[in-house]
Formats: sequence, structure tokens, C-alpha cells
Amino acid sequence: MDKNQQDVGASVSAGTTPPPQVVQQVQYVKMEKSLKGIGGWLLFFMICFSLGSFSTLSFMIYNFFAPVNDSVTLVNAIFAPLMFAVMLTTVVLAALQMKIAKITAISTYVLSAIFSIVLTLVRAAETKIAGAGWAGIIVGILFVVIFSGLLCLYWILSRRVKETLTKPAKKNLVVVLASSIGGVTVILLVLGLILTLSAEKSDTWKDSDSSYSYNYSDDEDDADKPAEPVKTVAVNKTIEDAELGYTITVKQAVLNIPFDEEYHTDESAIAVEVEIKNDSQYTSSFYSSSIMLNINGEDKYTSDYSIKNYIRKQNMDALPSSVAQGKTATGWIYTTYKNTSGDIAVSYSRPDTKVYGGANSGTTIPAKKAEVGIVTKTNKV
Repeated sequence: MDKNQQDVGASVSAGTTPPPQVVQQVQYVKMEKSLKGIGGWLLFFMICFSLGSFSTLSFMIYNFFAPVNDSVTLVNAIFAPLMFAVMLTTVVLAALQMKIAKITAISTYVLSAIFSIVLTLVRAAETKIAGAGWAGIIVGILFVVIFSGLLCLYWILSRRVKETLTKPAKKNLVVVLASSIGGVTVILLVLGLILTLSAEKSDTWKDSDSSYSYNYSDDEDDADKPAEPVKTVAVNKTIEDAELGYTITVKQAVLNIPFDEEYHTDESAIAVEVEIKNDSQYTSSFYSSSIMLNINGEDKYTSDYSIKNYIRKQNMDALPSSVAQGKTATGWIYTTYKNTSGDIAVSYSRPDTKVYGGANSGTTIPAKKAEVGIVTKTNKV
């Protein structure tokens, strides 16, 4: 084979040999699950807002027929329509997946926190909380602020909120929605004020000092029967808790207090004025929860729910929840009772008390129980 033939053969041989192929590795990328749409925690909060708006609405309707006779009721009457409006607005805007729903949701938590703080401070002022009682109130307010802040963070940081609430607010829709909810809220608020003023006007005839028509019989024959007159009973009896240095003086009792509304019932109301003197050698406060009205041997917690009008007009302020060491406080405790009840008394009950610090540290002061009788038979003094 000559040189030319060798070159041709080499050329043919080289042409039939395939070049090496490079195999590329296939890479797989895991796609993250989309969170777009109403679901998860977003759905949970929308349900909470819905239930909250209906609950607030029912509370508003209930208060429409009750006169505003104290600061707590007034605060509720002011904030309830506002809470109803912002919660319902948030639910509607979130359902429409509008971005502005994030703002209304945060506004709801801020308004709720303000409502809770104002209500707590008003209640504290009405009950004249002193000393250590304010520490608990401050802790409660801090908890409300922190908890509300955490709830706001959800609407700011949540991926589902960012992916779902994306639609821009349509000006006309937002105006119509805000106007509708605002209009309904204003109508309900005006209606509530009208009914409240009407209720207060109808109650002014109850101001007579001699008798009150609050305890009617279901029988027609007793329809014109006069109610029992309000009676004031001087008591001036003392309970001594010498081990702790407490002195509880029961000064007087007021029986047959008229109810705020005309209940067709066989019940009466009583208020008792009590003075607490804390001359204890120990630093702890005296807590008024240890004093109760005892009806037929059963202790009843103090409650002014049904007689707020009378005690407000008579300046019968509630006994402070606590009395600090070295202080003296006077106030009233209240309850209702059946007209067929037997003995009525003021009871004092203190459990075993352990001493911390000082020469007597580690010792236990035995429990103390005592009573001061007020009447031996209801309405028979």
C-alpha cells in the first residue's frame, strides 16, 4: 500500500470514529408550596374576627336597654361600636384579599388593647384599689400590650398574608364599605343613646326616700301593694384578728334597696358599710375578699350588679380591694337575698397564714373565722 492509500485509509478510519459525548447531570429543584389563599392561621383569625363582631353587636344591643349608670358601662358603650366596625371591616376586606385588610387587622388589635387598658384603669379607680393591687394591674396591662403586639406581628411577617392580601384597595369599594359599616355603627350608637336616655328618664321616679316599687307579686291582688321601704340598721360591731392586727368594724346595714329595674321577683338587696383598720406588724395588705355577706350560713361574694343606680346616688362606694399596712379604709359590700331567707351576717374568713422573715419566720398563724349578725329574719329588724 502506497502512501496515498495509507492517507486515505487513515482519513476514512478517522472519520468513522465518533467523538466522546459529555453527559450532563440533571438537577432537580424543589418548589416551595404556595400559601396564597384564605387558610391556615389567616382563616383562624378571620373566624375570630367574625365571632368577635357578632359578640360585640349582641353586647351593644343588650346595653341599649340598660342605663349608663357607671363609668365601666360608659366605656363599654363607647368602644363597642368601634370594635364592631373594625372587626367586621377586616373580615370583609380579607375575604376580598385586599392589601388594606392588614392595616385594619392591626388597627383592631391596637383598639382592643386601648379598650382593655382604659377599662382596667376605670375599674381600678371605681374600686379604689391601693397598694399592692396596682402591681397586678400594671402586670396585666403589660401582658395586654405584649400579646397585642405579637398578634400584630403575624399580619406583618406572615407569608400567607403577604401572598394572599395583594389586591390594591379600590377607592370606590373601600369608600362604600367604610361608609356602610360606619353608617350602621353610627345608627346603632345613636339608637343606644336614645334608649339609654329614655331608660334613665323613666327611672327618675325611683328617687323617693320612702318606698320603691321593685318587688311585685305575680298575683293581681298584690299589684298595688306598696314595696318595703328602705331600712337603715345601725350595727357597730367589731371583729378582731389580733394575730395579724386587723380590725373589721361593721358600722351599718341598708336593707330593701331598690333594684335598677322592676324585677318581678321575691328578692331584696342589702348593703353593709364596713371599716377596715390594718395595724399589722407584718407588711402584707388586708384583702377585702376575706369579708362576705352570709345568707343562711352560705357566704356570698359582693355584687352591686342590680343596684348600681341606688348606690351611686347615695355615694355608697365599694370597699377597696386591699388595705395596706398602717392604713384604714371604709366602704360597702352588697348582695341580694331571698325574702324568705333567715339570718344575715357579715362573715370574716382567713386561712392559715405562714410568716416569712423576721423573728417569727417559718411559723404559721392559725386560721381565723368570725361573724357579725345583722338581722335574724329578712325584713324583720
